[in-house]
Amino acid sequence: MPLKVSSAASAAVVCLCLAVLASAQTATSSSGRELSCKPLQIQTAELTFQQRSCLYTRKLLAPSMALRAVVSSAYGQVRNSPADPGDGMDVFEHGLGAYYARRTGQYTGELMAGYLAGEDPRFHPSGRNGFWPRVRATVVNVVAVPDGEGGSRPAIAPIAGSLSSGLISVATYRTHNSFEDGFRRTGYVYSGYIGTALLHEFQPDLTVWANHLIHRKKQD
Repeated sequence: MPLKVSSAASAAVVCLCLAVLASAQTATSSSGRELSCKPLQIQTAELTFQQRSCLYTRKLLAPSMALRAVVSSAYGQVRNSPADPGDGMDVFEHGLGAYYARRTGQYTGELMAGYLAGEDPRFHPSGRNGFWPRVRATVVNVVAVPDGEGGSRPAIAPIAGSLSSGLISVATYRTHNSFEDGFRRTGYVYSGYIGTALLHEFQPDLTVWANHLIHRKKQD
């Protein structure tokens, strides 16, 4: 993909981010009361479309997202993966634009599918005890959701997000941009949902373990 096309795609992504941000900064309940955009303060049983947009926009524009984009682009340039015929900053800028394009597509697909299917994008701890029961419950919560009739059905939002990211890579990458490559990246993104959920599930335990280790080292 030529650089000017990549730049245009990046500009479109930025415009989309700003548009979503502008519409989602203030989420209002049916009673007219303004609700905070902060995820921890959105405790309603069901999120509105604006609240969902707000959550995804905050993730997309977070400093940590920018850091991951820079690291991912630099690492891909060093490894030349995917292979790119460009050189220097051209490759880096293209990788940065492709990263944000894929993330935007992922979150947009997840947002639309999750809203239409009534799926909650927020993480909920498993509430189980023991390592393997917690792992199993966390994985199940990613791949399936309650169907409202006492059973469960496949979770649509992660599938839509993964597929959107994978197919956008077909349009944005200069090489390794076949549909086979796109579907392979779809699988990588879907596995990322599981990895992220497991990290959230065990993050409190890891924090306690790290604090305990630091405390022991200070005593020594």
